[in-house]
Amino acid sequence: MIIKKLILHNFGVYADTNIMEFTGKKPVVLIGGMNGRGKTTILEAVLLSLYGSNSFAYTESKYQSYGQYLKSYINKKDGTLSSFVEIIFLWIILMKKYIKFIVNGIQIPKGYMRKYGLRRMAKIVLF
Repeated sequence: MIIKKLILHNFGVYADTNIMEFTGKKPVVLIGGMNGRGKTTILEAVLLSLYGSNSFAYTESKYQSYGQYLKSYINKKDGTLSSFVEIIFLWIILMKKYIKFIVNGIQIPKGYMRKYGLRRMAKIVLF
């Protein structure tokens, strides 16, 4: 999964609608800034949108209920009390021709994996 765009509306320190587009070719995004500028809020938004109440950010928070946790992130500056996080990502489906199966350091032909029940033992290596 590669995150392509993150939209925050009245979420945390981000008032109004803020669109962050990740257009680089590398699989890593570095986010920098001074203290209190919203770096952690971006991470919390991604975790919240992907995992909801199962998010590590919520389970490790000080809030007793998920509702309290959500309310704590609403930015009230515009007076609407509406907030949302939208995440757009690219889901990459790997084709079999790009996968090698390695068992105990030895490359196994794909046909043998199913025939001899080796699929569970295999470590998938992309090339």
